[in-house]
Amino acid sequence: MIELRHLTKEYEDGAVVDDLNLTIETGELFVLVGASGSGKTTTLKMINRLITPTSGEVLFDGKPASDYPIRELRFNIGYVLQQIALFPTMTVAQNIALIPELKHWPKAKITQTVNDMLDRVDLPHADYGQRLPAELSGGEQQRVGILRALASQPDVVLMDEPFSALDPIARTQLQDLVLRLHQDMKTTIIFVTHDMREALKLGDRIAVMKTGHLQQVGTPDVVADRPDNPFVAELFADIGTSPLQAPAAELAPFAKTQVQATASIQAIAVVEQVIQLLKVNQAVTVQAGTDAFVVTAQSVVDFLAQKSEVKE
Repeated sequence: MIELRHLTKEYEDGAVVDDLNLTIETGELFVLVGASGSGKTTTLKMINRLITPTSGEVLFDGKPASDYPIRELRFNIGYVLQQIALFPTMTVAQNIALIPELKHWPKAKITQTVNDMLDRVDLPHADYGQRLPAELSGGEQQRVGILRALASQPDVVLMDEPFSALDPIARTQLQDLVLRLHQDMKTTIIFVTHDMREALKLGDRIAVMKTGHLQQVGTPDVVADRPDNPFVAELFADIGTSPLQAPAAELAPFAKTQVQATASIQAIAVVEQVIQLLKVNQAVTVQAGTDAFVVTAQSVVDFLAQKSEVKE
C-alpha cells in the first residue's frame, strides 16, 4: 500500500502540489487525471524520489520512502514515460532484460522472462527479440517500454501519460494491453493522464487534480456520475468530444434507442470493440457528437439477420 501524507511541493512561484493526501491499495490501477499544470507528474516523481517533497511524505507499507536506499526503491518501481526512451543501440530483448540483469537474475531466467513477455503481448520473441528500437513502430516501441518496466516484477509501476503521443488505434491497443497485463500480474500501477476517457477506461479508482489540489477520488462511475464539484463535473462532461470519434452513422444500423444501457463507449470506428463490451453488458451506449445510439446483442443479431435476408 502507498500513502501520500500531506504531500507538498513548492517552488518560488508557488505550490505545484499542495497538501495531497491519498491511499493507493496494493494491486490497484490508480489514475491521476487533470489538465496540464495540475501536479500529476510532480506527484509521480515524488513517489519514486525523482523530486524531493517540500513537506509531507510518501510511505510504502507504512515505511517512509526516504528510509529506503534509493537504488532499492527504484529497482522496485517501474517507470513508463511518454517519451519511450528505449536505448537505441540495444536490441528489444536487451532493453527488456536491463533491470533483471542489474538485479543479477540468472541468465536463463532472464531469457525465459523476456521471451514469455514478448510472446504475451503479440511481439513473438523469435521475430522481435533481436530487432533494434528504430525498426519498430511507435506503438511497438511503447509495448517494449511497458515490458521493460514490468520485466523485473516490480512492486509498483508508474506510467506518465505513456500513450499521449500515439495514434488512436495504437493508443486503444495499448490501453487494452495495460488492462490485460494488470489483470494477469496484479502489479500496483499509478497512471497519469489528461484524457478523461482513458482515465474512465483504465482506473480502478481515479483521483482528479486541479492546480495541485485534490478535487475528488472515487471509482470511474462515482467520479463521472456523482462529481463532488463543478470542476469535476465539467471535466467529465466533454468526454464525447474526443478526436477518436467517427461518424455515428457507422453504428446506426445496430441502434435500439429505447433500451437502457449498462455501459457506454465513444464511437471510434471499431465495431468489434462494441461487440466485446456486449459480451459482459446488456447494452452499450455509442456516442458521437450530438448523436447517441444504444446497441444490444439482439439489435446486432437482428441487423445481421436482415442483411442475410437481403442477400438471399
